[in-house]
Amino acid sequence: MAHSPQPAAPTPRPSLAGRLVAIAPAWARNRKVASGLIVLLLVAMIGATFGVTLIFRGSETGNRQFLLAKALVRLDDGQLHEARQAATQLQALPDATLAERGGALFIQGSVLAREAENHSNPAQQRILYLVASRYLEEARAAGFPEGREADCLLVLARSLHRAGRYGQSLSTLRAAQAANPHAAAELHRLLAEGSLLLTPPRLDQARDHIQRYLALDDLTAAERHVGRLLESRILLARGDLPEAAGSLAQIPAGSPLASEAVMLRAKLAIESARQARTRQQELPADNQQSLKSAIAALRGLEARPSVDREQLAPAGLLIGHCYEMLADRRAAIAQFDRLRRARFGQPEGLAATLFQADLVRQEGRTVEAVAQYKQALQQAGPRESWLNPWLSLEELETRLRLAGDDLIAQGEHAAAVELAQAMPPLVSETLSLMQQIAAQHAWGEKLLAQAASEPAVPAAVTRAEARQHFRQAGADGQRLAALRIATRHYIDDLATAAENYQLGQGYRQAAHVYREFLRQNPQERRPEALVGLGQAQLTLGDTDEGLATLARCRDEFPTHPATYRARLLESLGWREKGDMAKARELLLDNLYRHSLTPKSSEWRDSIYALGHLLYLQARDEETQSRTAGVDQLDPEIKKAGLKLLEQSYASFQEAIRTLTEAVQRYPTARQTIEARYWIAESYRQAALWPRKKLTVTNIETSRLALNRQIQQELDAALEEYQKLLTELSDESQFARRTPVELAMLRNCYFGRADALFDLGRYDEAIQAYSAATNRYQHDPESLEAYVQIASCYRRLKRPNEARGTLEQARVVLQRIRPDADFLRTTRLDREQWTTLLTWLRTL
Repeated sequence: MAHSPQPAAPTPRPSLAGRLVAIAPAWARNRKVASGLIVLLLVAMIGATFGVTLIFRGSETGNRQFLLAKALVRLDDGQLHEARQAATQLQALPDATLAERGGALFIQGSVLAREAENHSNPAQQRILYLVASRYLEEARAAGFPEGREADCLLVLARSLHRAGRYGQSLSTLRAAQAANPHAAAELHRLLAEGSLLLTPPRLDQARDHIQRYLALDDLTAAERHVGRLLESRILLARGDLPEAAGSLAQIPAGSPLASEAVMLRAKLAIESARQARTRQQELPADNQQSLKSAIAALRGLEARPSVDREQLAPAGLLIGHCYEMLADRRAAIAQFDRLRRARFGQPEGLAATLFQADLVRQEGRTVEAVAQYKQALQQAGPRESWLNPWLSLEELETRLRLAGDDLIAQGEHAAAVELAQAMPPLVSETLSLMQQIAAQHAWGEKLLAQAASEPAVPAAVTRAEARQHFRQAGADGQRLAALRIATRHYIDDLATAAENYQLGQGYRQAAHVYREFLRQNPQERRPEALVGLGQAQLTLGDTDEGLATLARCRDEFPTHPATYRARLLESLGWREKGDMAKARELLLDNLYRHSLTPKSSEWRDSIYALGHLLYLQARDEETQSRTAGVDQLDPEIKKAGLKLLEQSYASFQEAIRTLTEAVQRYPTARQTIEARYWIAESYRQAALWPRKKLTVTNIETSRLALNRQIQQELDAALEEYQKLLTELSDESQFARRTPVELAMLRNCYFGRADALFDLGRYDEAIQAYSAATNRYQHDPESLEAYVQIASCYRRLKRPNEARGTLEQARVVLQRIRPDADFLRTTRLDREQWTTLLTWLRTL
């Protein structure tokens, strides 16, 4: 970036007495006045000056006026220390007027602006200009000293511009332009440069002002070259590369700006190559040659004795970019690395560090890249002190955001979080939190996908870790919402935070954030928030509150897509409360009474939920039939129980039909295996009704029909159990089975054996129960299988084998670990099993 030459400081004005003394000899010579008379005249003037001073000192008002006048005279004389002291005395007056305060502030700001001009450190210079501009802005508000308005506006405009406050400087520059027609050239140039450096730049205004500047007739050759260089920068920013090159061509090789012109030509070559690369993959030969010529010209600057050594640093950055565009990443990294070390702590070194980090990251050296990013951020310091002509703050933030996005895309989530956390105070905390949220959420999603292909135990650990990252994303989202509470983003930030909490099973936090979201009464995302809050409440056990929230969603948004999810969740809540009728109606609404189609996930989940609900209802009715006396000998009592058992049979049949449709429609859904197990269980338990009915039926044809029905139900159950056993026992997939699937596998072993027992195929049942005891011989459930094996032997009239089996069961019971939970998987505790096995041996 080319630096515009700093305008010279205003020439200090001599004091009144000094000016009179200076002109007196000339005045005397012109009028041939005697030298003695001159001396008398000077003495009289000095005496008059002292007289005036004594008069001012004679009153408080005069003294204060004298103090302001003295401070302004000292400022004009370049006596900055004395001027500051006088201004400080004036400011210290307890009853200083607004005009006096404005004058003192003007002097303080002007002194700082003069000191900034002479400072050698650009960063410190900018800070001084920034402080000066604040004094001068306060002075402007209080009122500039009378007769000084034009000068004061000019100093304020310059200070704002050089402090980098381009947005504020433009209006002040325009005001100064109207008040200072003699400074038209300088002000047009500053307006052009300020419009260019504004974020985002105002390129049309910049070009207009630089054209007005160049149209002035009284420019020197050097000033015109400054204008051409600035014009080239503006045209480059506009993308007018040929015009920019033409403007640069008007700067002769012997100009003091020739080295800056070389660097700007290199920028043109880089931008031209970048545009060519977007149009085609291979960089054209002419672009390659332009880049190589630029590298040679930049290297040539080092050989020129007239070139300021400070100008070589940006040339080094441009060489690195040329190598980068030539796809010579190794040379580019080496170039940036040399510059980073040579200019450590300087703007060029900081920019080189970031550019090198980008290239190192692209090579996959993530740890090294993140370390360099962090080093650059630490060097840069806070946002307010950022001053880097080679890398704007906007470009820095863009690079860091793209780096974070790339790390996330590459699966380097820990590195992305580390980089995002290191961004403040240079980069806004808002961007830092947004990057952290994105990284944590993507990290959680990656872990969930990873868990899907892992064995059950490590998969559970991986899923727990995923939930932790989702919860962290939720916490970061809350912080982001707090930062942006007064912006339009607040509502969306709350919604995103709550959703991440929900994914992380942080239901209590999710409910809190959803409530805060709904208190804002948003127009958008309200249905989703009601569903999220309802789900959180149900999960937390606040069933009534959850049902009320979900019903509210249905009432307020009857046609919104989120309402289908609300019905599904509300159905689960009513099922939990035991109201199967309400639960069923809600699912039927989703499936058949609205516009939902089988292509949607809510329809899929609803039909699976309906099938499971029917299965549970059938089981409840079967339990009620036993309570009602289906196993009693009294015909009247038995009749009531049979009626309930017949209802159970009908519910099992409906469950089978519904679940079979679901499995056929969605064979790869996550609920499929569980649904197939419910189908097998429904077939087996549906056989209870015809078997019980058989005991009270004497008509032979009816008995034959009931036996066929029993056979059909149990054969269908055996087929389903066998398919599940084959699939769930697959060694290649066994390690990835979830605890639920492993429990289903165990139940399939026993269910298949029970079906064979109910069919009277006792030898096959013994083999099936034996397979179960072999697989689960150290678990309490194996005792159930031993008892059933003994029962098979008794029915086969083999009592010795029955007693031997029971003895074997007693030995197994003693070997089962002491802390085993018998009641979790069997009907009796350890002591009751001991009693039962002892009694059965006596039969």
